[in-house]
Amino acid sequence: MIYKFKQLLSEGQVYVMKLFSVVPNQGSYRATRHQFKLIFQFRTTVRDAICDFIPKSALTISPFIELLETKEDSDFLVDMVGLLVSVSEEKEYDKDGKKMKMAVMELAENDHRIRCALFGEYVDELNRFLSSGYAEQPIVVLHLAKVKFFRGRVGLQNVMFASKLGFNLDIPEVAAFRKSSIPHGVSASQPIGIVGSGKNIGIEEDFMKLIPRCTVKSLDDNNRAGIFVVLAKIAEIVEDGPWWYSACVCGRGVQAESGIYFCQFCNIHVTNVTPRFRVKVLVEDSTGVSIFVLFDREASYLLNKTCAQLFE
Repeated sequence: MIYKFKQLLSEGQVYVMKLFSVVPNQGSYRATRHQFKLIFQFRTTVRDAICDFIPKSALTISPFIELLETKEDSDFLVDMVGLLVSVSEEKEYDKDGKKMKMAVMELAENDHRIRCALFGEYVDELNRFLSSGYAEQPIVVLHLAKVKFFRGRVGLQNVMFASKLGFNLDIPEVAAFRKSSIPHGVSASQPIGIVGSGKNIGIEEDFMKLIPRCTVKSLDDNNRAGIFVVLAKIAEIVEDGPWWYSACVCGRGVQAESGIYFCQFCNIHVTNVTPRFRVKVLVEDSTGVSIFVLFDREASYLLNKTCAQLFE
């Protein structure tokens, strides 16, 4: 529906909508905690409206102490205001031959601190501000950020094309932060620290350094969810059940109902489905054997073919 509506909608404007679907608010990148979300249909209509009681600001600021109590990755995107106290030197990730900028800024609220990873164009925004000759200690507003929990530590990162980054904005939330949440001992002219090294690293190298390694046996013995690096050999393909499944455009599996498919995630019937890999393999190392499941991205990488191409 993007082609039909993108020219009709502008951020910050008010609209009256008609003839849309209401479905449960699910997914990994939820911009609001509301129970439901709205889905545009082909017959949906929108028109401009004037409504003074709808606030222009959509920020819902999350306190640092609330974020720091998080024990797992959050599906909800958050807004936050913090004092910029340090910035890492810029790194460059190499992924599939493409380079992406990356920098980490540390934000503070009273005695609490949180690190936030910025990628791509968000690094450019940060650099433009740092070189602008700012006059007062920077207050950062980060709108729609992803909360990540890694190795017992909470952090934030931007979401490409969704997050918004602002510095010393003239809004009530920034004014309130300056009055109540500036850490003790921080002056208005204190310089921002630059930490870390500027060494270029590959994303695979960074992954291998940061992710814990384990054997097949220790993986089987482990009773907690997580991400691990395992060096093992694929011994054989397990011919138990289908090696593929039908997926909706959202990527989730769909079930056939009366000759058509229904996607529980989108809560709609769909006709355009795509075959995707779900291959079970027996892997082994010197400590034991186990069954791994290769989904679409991994199987396509190993076979150098998509599931649809294999069908053809």
